[in-house]
Amino acid sequence: MALADQVRTLLQDSARAGTTVTWGDLRRRMSGALPFLHPDDQGEILMVVDHDTPADEPLLSALVAGTDLSPHGLYRHIRFSHGRERVPDESLEMHWRMEVFGLFQLWRHR
Repeated sequence: MALADQVRTLLQDSARAGTTVTWGDLRRRMSGALPFLHPDDQGEILMVVDHDTPADEPLLSALVAGTDLSPHGLYRHIRFSHGRERVPDESLEMHWRMEVFGLFQLWRHR
């Protein structure tokens, strides 16, 4: 199974559980199968994770949080790369929190 597929599955499980994860959490859950990655490589994996996410649903990659439980530094880039509307800097964290909450609701019964 490709890394992006494994990450997607873990993010879906996290959405069902109502939790966010960090890259460190993902590495631990994958028992060493996920190496330490350059941010560019992290971004590539997250792009693939959300390749088939419908435009009217939040991106699963939103569940990857920074170590301070804020939006990961790649959040804005992944949104932009998937053609999502730009969120102003002053609204970014609240928008991210709403997306995360939306994922929890969406995946609760999937």
